[in-house]
Amino acid sequence: MRPKEVSEILGIPLSTIYDRLNAGLIPHERIGRSIVVPRRWVEELKRQMEGAPMREFLRPREVSKILGVPLSTIYDRLNAGLIPHERIGRSIVVPRRWVEELKNQMEEMGEVCRRFW
Repeated sequence: MRPKEVSEILGIPLSTIYDRLNAGLIPHERIGRSIVVPRRWVEELKRQMEGAPMREFLRPREVSKILGVPLSTIYDRLNAGLIPHERIGRSIVVPRRWVEELKNQMEEMGEVCRRFW
C-alpha cells in the first residue's frame, strides 16, 4: 500500500505517516521512487486501533471534519479564543469532549448554529 492509502485507512495525517516511515517505525520497502507498506501490517494495526480508547484531544483538521466546518473557520475561532485549546509543542489540540458537545448542540439547533460557525 502507498503512504496515502495507509493514511486514509488508519485516519492518520499523511505527514505523520511519512514521519513514522522516516523514523523506521513503519515497515516498508522502496520500489524505485515509490514507498510500499505491507497490507497485513496496516490491517493488523487497524484492528489494534479499533480496540484502543479514543484520544482525549483532537487536532484542528479533525475538529473541522467532525463539525463539518471549513478548517479556516476553525483556525479563526481558535485565534479569537472561542474554541478551548492547548498548545503541545507546535501543535494545537482541542478537547474531544468539547467538540462532541458542540456537535450535539449544532445538531439540535440546526441551521442557526451552522451559520454562526
